[in-house]
Amino acid sequence: MVIFIMQFRSQNTAIKEDAYQRALDDYTATITMLVERPELGKIIDDIGRASAQKESKAQTLTAEDRALFGYMLLNYSLFERVYLLYARKWIDKDTWSQWHAWMKLMAKHPMFQVVHKRSQGTFDRAFQDLVEEAAKPV
Repeated sequence: MVIFIMQFRSQNTAIKEDAYQRALDDYTATITMLVERPELGKIIDDIGRASAQKESKAQTLTAEDRALFGYMLLNYSLFERVYLLYARKWIDKDTWSQWHAWMKLMAKHPMFQVVHKRSQGTFDRAFQDLVEEAAKPV
């Protein structure tokens, strides 16, 4: 009976993780569309204006900047996914340190910082704190 319960829990966990992975894949495909279809980039400006109402004025992005924003958002999402794998101990510290080094380089890019500011509260809090630290000047 104990074996049956353990197998059921394991299978249930795998089903949940698969469902979430499919959601992440759909999210990635959606963001990829921003890069591939520049006309959809207007949404980036709309979101920026909506979030800027609380803060300072958000600038409207050019079509080229919108594509760059989408690309950086894809990277931002990828870094968060890898960070969460590390936090769950699904990847080792050495593997994470390589990703973290790359993330710290990307975090210095101005558009990566725009993505970070515009997406506050929509990603894992500990991850966003890590990006905040990485983006600081040396």
